Amino acid sequence: MIQTIPEWDKQIFYAVNGSRHDLFDAVMPVFSYTWLLWALGIGAFSLWAFLALRRVDKWKHLRPVLFGMVLILATAGVTDVVTVAVKDHVGRLRPAQALPLAYHQLKHKSGWKQNPAAYKPSRKWSDSFFSGHASHSMAVAVTAATLCPPLSPVIYAMPFVVGYSRVYLGKHYPSDVLAGWLVGAGIALLARRLTRGIRERLDPETGRLHTKPASASWFSALRAKLAAGSTKRCSPSKISHKS
Repeated sequence: MIQTIPEWDKQIFYAVNGSRHDLFDAVMPVFSYTWLLWALGIGAFSLWAFLALRRVDKWKHLRPVLFGMVLILATAGVTDVVTVAVKDHVGRLRPAQALPLAYHQLKHKSGWKQNPAAYKPSRKWSDSFFSGHASHSMAVAVTAATLCPPLSPVIYAMPFVVGYSRVYLGKHYPSDVLAGWLVGAGIALLARRLTRGIRERLDPETGRLHTKPASASWFSALRAKLAAGSTKRCSPSKISHKS
């Protein structure tokens, strides 16, 4: 069990968990609703599927969307198996169960409570390490950003907000969240590498869920021609050997 918490871990936890604000008290729990995150994901893919069906070659544009949905579900499933296995093995107590002065929500989310200064751990075993919310959100974010790079800034904001909310709610230490991010990102990157060939066959131009604008394709083609011309002029076979 990892029950010995580093001092830096506690300091960051208290800095985040102890910075109370009415707005954050109302908003942060929302980012821990797993059903809400999945609802947002399903909504996004439904929109992509709708736009694909409006194209001339419907099946050609719909296949990458369907594969993207399967890839995200598979990545999330593998992440869930790894997360549960590690949680069951480690058994680290959650901050709200172990630390004095830690804030946490009351049952049924009816309010907030702060542990007393003389608080003693209420349990001997729990599932704090590592954060499942952090690992799942990062795994899904990395996969979604791979499929749709233009939305990467918005996509990557989600796991960081989710991770912050878990510390604010007293559910996890910062190290729990950091480890969850690393595991989720690692699984997603592995899945991206293993499925690269499939994605390129579905969309040979990009291997993604979107197609490049005409202007971008024109610019890329022009840049490739210029590079090819430059290489040709500098080819060793074309260089004069006269002194």
